[in-house]
Amino acid sequence: MRLFTGRLKRYGRVAVNFGTPLSLRGWLATAPANVLTLPKEQRLPELERLAREMLTRIGAIIPVTPVPLAAAALLSFGQTVITKDALLERMDQLRDRLREVNGKVVRGGARIAEVWDRAWRMLRMRRLLVVDGESLVILPRGRPLLEYYANSIAHLVPIRGPRLPFHKAHESDPSLPRLLPRSGF
Repeated sequence: MRLFTGRLKRYGRVAVNFGTPLSLRGWLATAPANVLTLPKEQRLPELERLAREMLTRIGAIIPVTPVPLAAAALLSFGQTVITKDALLERMDQLRDRLREVNGKVVRGGARIAEVWDRAWRMLRMRRLLVVDGESLVILPRGRPLLEYYANSIAHLVPIRGPRLPFHKAHESDPSLPRLLPRSGF
């Protein structure tokens, strides 16, 4: 029904990469003999080595979409109010850093303003930010979800600012702009 009324909205995009498979047979060949039958205290360090290898491989191929890039840039300031120009500059810096570490940036060749526009649509739809003149305001209830997005690429761009404490009192801060109620649902 929403398709026919023009109210159908997407909730984002998904990007998938496939890495080089890790042969368990090959790993077992390099592990101590009969590693799976060793006592727990000897077996666990070897299994942890395998787990670290898998996490490193997965982390290296995680695609960076516009929303995590924008979230990491927003949170890197350690502030609630950020100017749009400063945000675009920081996103550009982060994209350059991702290229240095061979990060898989989706739409990495697009202008940074276009990348921001894609991210903004999703962040606005999820009601994480509001615009106040030339500034963006991170809404208190939106911070945990922004952190979730930013954490998905934290291993590639670890330049996050300090985490601001969340408290229910922040939700009623009269100095922050307010969201307008949703209409139509």
